[in-house]
Amino acid sequence: MLLKLGGRTKEILLKRNNRKTQPILIIIDGVDGVGKTTIVENIIRKIEAQNLKIIFNTFKRRRGDNKLFETPTIKYEWMFRKEVVEQINKRLVTYTDEDIIIVNKSPYCKYFYQKTSSFDRGTIRPFGNFKMEQEIFKYKDIIDNATVIFLENDVCWKNYIERETKKSNGGHKASYNTG
Repeated sequence: MLLKLGGRTKEILLKRNNRKTQPILIIIDGVDGVGKTTIVENIIRKIEAQNLKIIFNTFKRRRGDNKLFETPTIKYEWMFRKEVVEQINKRLVTYTDEDIIIVNKSPYCKYFYQKTSSFDRGTIRPFGNFKMEQEIFKYKDIIDNATVIFLENDVCWKNYIERETKKSNGGHKASYNTG
């Protein structure tokens, strides 16, 4: 539940949404291919059966959304990555009268990728990394008070590598080595 939010964050969210109480936030996290979407769909069905209002936000930033981001460059890659995180963060705080917010990704997942030894540091300089980290931890107080379920299974990493490899063959450049 979003009960222990920092005073300013809580005040802004409640005022903006004209609410007296905050909704419950559930974060389903894990690598792509682990089954997050299936789990989210099942949870939504069960919650709606209890006559509770739930919102599942899926805001995304894609390379094709901005011509500057189509090809990773030192000048713009960090901006693209930061905007990806901004969209994930937007999922956490966009609601009206719902009792529950459910999301299938945490901004922290982008932080973990940055910390892997195979992360491509050739396109993101320290300043860009710093700006990304500011955005990643922007709603730390919200995430610290959320219910977070991290999914992992025997085939999730294999599924993830296959997905990234398939994307690589289509011209997508992964940020880290999947081989």
